[in-house]
Amino acid sequence: MEELKYSDFEIVPGEPDITDWEVMNEQGEKIGDVDDVLFDPESRKVRYLIIDMEINTLMLDNPYQVLIPIGLAKIDEEEDKVILTDITEKQLNELPKYERGIVTPEYEMAIRNIIEENIAVDSVEQWKDFYEHDHFTESGFFRNHNDENRNEKIQRVSIN
Repeated sequence: MEELKYSDFEIVPGEPDITDWEVMNEQGEKIGDVDDVLFDPESRKVRYLIIDMEINTLMLDNPYQVLIPIGLAKIDEEEDKVILTDITEKQLNELPKYERGIVTPEYEMAIRNIIEENIAVDSVEQWKDFYEHDHFTESGFFRNHNDENRNEKIQRVSIN
């Protein structure tokens, strides 16, 4: 997986660049800001938002960068904000710190175990279709979610 800002890719024209947008919970409390997105360059699908929680109104125990699966977020283009759904302050505090280059299957399982709370997964083999889960669908996130190319929101940068 790659961070968009360090790659040869960009968001498809017509889709919003959410970098630096505020991230809020459903109650309107600030969780942090979008630092970047983490995507799979092969499938060109965004998998995670990289959220910097340093400046928040929740008084979080661990205000560092974390990964949030794309399916837990929706955008509010009128307000230039990202709204996280179905995630608690407790879960945000438990998420492991994100550091560039450390996204392993075990790291992703730790995130999913925290978010899903009622499951415990010990190995990647237990998740045959890991990215087929609702946590990784972009359909509610990008605005043109009814088009047939909804998962192709990342494209290679054109160099003329």
